[in-house]
Amino acid sequence: MVLIQSRVITCSEIAKILVGNQDYQVFMVHKDLLALHSGYLSNLFNERETGANNEVEVRNEPSLFANFVSCIYSGDLLNLRDGIFEAALYELWELGDFLEAPAFQNFCMNLYRERCRRQLEPGPGMTMEIAPYIPAIKQIYLTPRGSLLRSLTIDTLSYKNPLQVNDRGSPSWEEWKTILTGQISNEALSRNFRNDFVLEAGKDLDGIPPVSAPRYW
Repeated sequence: MVLIQSRVITCSEIAKILVGNQDYQVFMVHKDLLALHSGYLSNLFNERETGANNEVEVRNEPSLFANFVSCIYSGDLLNLRDGIFEAALYELWELGDFLEAPAFQNFCMNLYRERCRRQLEPGPGMTMEIAPYIPAIKQIYLTPRGSLLRSLTIDTLSYKNPLQVNDRGSPSWEEWKTILTGQISNEALSRNFRNDFVLEAGKDLDGIPPVSAPRYW
């Protein structure tokens, strides 16, 4: 990937990207690299005549766009710690959708999947931590029912039920019980997440058909 990027930027012009809604943050990025990774920006550049002003406005959060720039240059995001990344996952996915950048979306999804796997397979003497999931679930359940982010989250949690992995009555067990039994403050989120989790387990809850019926996703 780095080799491809180095070839792309060798003779590329620099584009000035103004990111934000009112107080813009300026990003100076190789134009051809942006066009390679973003269908939206590629179309904007193609609409302009050769030699035209390479200044583009992107109405999005600068911190999110900075991660997109980091990804297309280095193949990695900025230093997003566990929990912070999960909380920003939905916004990063939406940014990729807006920029028409499926490779960036896939990268975020794969990174999330790897972090889920690591959280659900703790080492000896460790417990499954709830911290990364609460902000992630709140963000992911802003997506529609057909969202692949919802599907990945539910499938991952169903792989190893946290109520079975953690010791009954432990702090982690109690935290998972709270969210999986729908006792969090956001009623709509609580109901949808709980029902999806129970449906994945093949149970019948509040009239929801068993898992043999068509899934939400």
